[in-house]
Amino acid sequence: MGAPDETRPRILLPFLLTEPSPRLVEAPAKIVILDQDKLRGAGILPPAEYEQELDWEFRTIKRPLLANAFGRKSVVPVPDGRLIAVTSALANEGKTFSSVNLALSIVREKNCSVTLVDGDITNPQLTGILEVSEEPGLIDLLHEDQLALDAVLCKTNIPDLTILPVGSSRTDAPELLDSRSMEVRMRQLAEISESNVVIFDTAPLLQTNDAMRITGLVGQVLIVVKADSTERQHVTDAIGLLDENQPVNCILNQIKYSRKDFGQYGYGYGNNYPNK
Repeated sequence: MGAPDETRPRILLPFLLTEPSPRLVEAPAKIVILDQDKLRGAGILPPAEYEQELDWEFRTIKRPLLANAFGRKSVVPVPDGRLIAVTSALANEGKTFSSVNLALSIVREKNCSVTLVDGDITNPQLTGILEVSEEPGLIDLLHEDQLALDAVLCKTNIPDLTILPVGSSRTDAPELLDSRSMEVRMRQLAEISESNVVIFDTAPLLQTNDAMRITGLVGQVLIVVKADSTERQHVTDAIGLLDENQPVNCILNQIKYSRKDFGQYGYGYGNNYPNK
C-alpha cells in the first residue's frame, strides 16, 4: 500500500515560527489505496449492483451541506461550514460508512477536495479499515506543536482526497482534543484551500465526550440514525448536546427497501433531514 521510496516535500506552514525538526517534517509519502473490493468486504461500500442507488442518495445528502459550506443556491455560507462532523447517538449506527461515502461523493464535485479525518480516538474504525494504524495522525499533530500538517496527511489513489488517521494511542488523547492545539489544527485543516471540505468521523455523542470536543469546533454536524434501531429519545438527547445555532442534519441509515436483496445487505440512506 505504501510508497517508501518517495519522500514528502518539505512544507513549512507560515504560522510555525520556529524551525520544525526535520524528522517531524520530512516523512515518507504514504499513499492509501482505496480498494473497492476490500471496502465492500468491510461493509464500507455497497455491492457493485447497488452503487447507483447509493450515489443518488449521497448526492441528495451532500447538497445542503455544500450549500452551507460554499453559499450555493442563494444560501449564506455558515461560519466554518467546510468543517463537517459525522457522528451518531450510539455506536454501530453507520457513521464511518457515511463519512467515507460522503467524502467520495463530495470529491466528485468540480474544483472540490476533501480531507477525511478519523476523530474517533476510542474506536478508530476508519484508521483500521484503511490500514493506516501505524501512521502518525491527528493525535500526533495535537501533541507535537512543530509537526507540520503535510507530514501526516495521507494521499490516496483518488484525486483530491486525503486521509488524516487518528495517529498514536495516548492516555492524554481526550485532553489533547480539548486543547488550544485542537483549535489551531482545525484552522490549519480549514485553510488547506478555499475549496477543501474537512469531514470528521467522530465518536458517538452519548457514549463519550470526545465527539463534543470536535462538534464544538465545526460548522456543520451530520447525525447518523439507524432505522428501526435507534430510539427517538437517544436522537433527541444527542441533538440537545449540540449548539442550537449550529446546522444539524440527519441521515436515516439502513432503511428497509422493498427490493429484497437491497434490504438484505442493509444499505440505503434516506434524505437529509434538517433538525433546526
